[in-house]
Amino acid sequence: MYYAQHLSKSLLAFMLFLMASPPAMDQSLAQEKKRPRLSVDLAQFLGDSTHTKLEVYQGIDRSGLVYQKANQVFVARFRLETKVMYDDSVVIQQEILESDTIDNKNLIGRGQQFVFTTPFLLEPGSYRVLTFLHDQNSEGEAQSRISVEISLFPKDSLAMSDIQFASKIQRASDPENPLVKNNLLIMPNPQALFGDGFENITFYAELYNLDVSANQEGAYHVDYVIEDREGKTLSRLRGKRRRKMNQNTAIYTSFDISGLKIERYLMRLEAFDDDKNIRASASKHFSVFRRAEALAFHAEQERKVYQELDEAALQNYFDQISYIAAHDEKSIFRQLTMTGKREFLVQFWERRDPTKGTSRNEFKEDYIERLVKAKINFSFGETEGWRTDRGRILLLYAAPDFIDRLPGLSDRNANETWYYETLQGGCLFIFIDLNDNGRYRLIHSTHRDEVDNPDWESYLYK
Repeated sequence: MYYAQHLSKSLLAFMLFLMASPPAMDQSLAQEKKRPRLSVDLAQFLGDSTHTKLEVYQGIDRSGLVYQKANQVFVARFRLETKVMYDDSVVIQQEILESDTIDNKNLIGRGQQFVFTTPFLLEPGSYRVLTFLHDQNSEGEAQSRISVEISLFPKDSLAMSDIQFASKIQRASDPENPLVKNNLLIMPNPQALFGDGFENITFYAELYNLDVSANQEGAYHVDYVIEDREGKTLSRLRGKRRRKMNQNTAIYTSFDISGLKIERYLMRLEAFDDDKNIRASASKHFSVFRRAEALAFHAEQERKVYQELDEAALQNYFDQISYIAAHDEKSIFRQLTMTGKREFLVQFWERRDPTKGTSRNEFKEDYIERLVKAKINFSFGETEGWRTDRGRILLLYAAPDFIDRLPGLSDRNANETWYYETLQGGCLFIFIDLNDNGRYRLIHSTHRDEVDNPDWESYLYK
């Protein structure tokens, strides 16, 4: 008989974390349509003899919520619902209602998040964690669906928990705070995103089953490894040798990553029991993104496009923005001289500027951000992210309302389903990694201009 135990509701944590950002609202935030934005991450830790503790980390962007005026203040109200599914059954369901009251909406800045940590005790098995965010002022919604395989940690061999990325870790002053583990207050970073305001990568994990002698002699150490998307080791920091005080111990640290460029990376922790010559490891992806750096890089690209690059380079630049170009614009560009193409590109963005006469072009900046994020998340081998199917859909239709991700299994290909609730009245895109190489192909979509494959489910299985 299936059984799952939900830890006490008092262990639900809710906190607003203000990332480094100016107090005044970014003008692009003021101009864009409000849309709830949700990020979710998971990590598994040691539970009891028959269960594993699964922690669900949820982040809600403050800037995506609608604040309504009430008397002399502004109030945002939202509902956050979490469901844990086993097969087609809801085994755990949690719902909370929260509100945020401010005196001045200019206090809302880019990067501010409400963060939640919800722990569950689960028996081994295959689960899906569903999160639903509902903005009660705007009726806007955001969703997340993540599949997870729960397994028990070994009892008699060295083992490591998952990695939890954090925005901040400090000594706890209130041991009853639900964000506290091992006397540490850990502010989760559900996006696993660093860069703007966070040039130090911060993380937490736990090491289990160290061989501790009666007089607590012996030592262990942990190496911290960062790899690029090709698996090349960029840095390896050897941790200090530490005396084995307990069988289980916490691993946490923070170090500078300001030298890393905008990209997606893998963090790997390698723990060594120095007396037994045995090891355990855990790994997790994270991303580095700096908005100013992305815009500056693109501005430098444009300067070269307009002044230095040859015709092939000009065409490559236009290819990156051609997803949003009209048919006649593509035809005109092909026929222009070098000088004409450079002038055309200037006008291309000017025609799309929603705030003409200002120093900002919010439409252009939004597209550039998506272009960089496609590079970070979807590039594989020599293929740049914008040339992939997922990159094209992101650039053409913006970010989906939510993504349903299923990892690959021995008999099933990894796949993602992207849902757009308002695009053509609601449509989806199904991407499948057919060759286990990170290249997700668009196999089926309900969008009238995209591939329609009624037999798409047959591509799921190897």
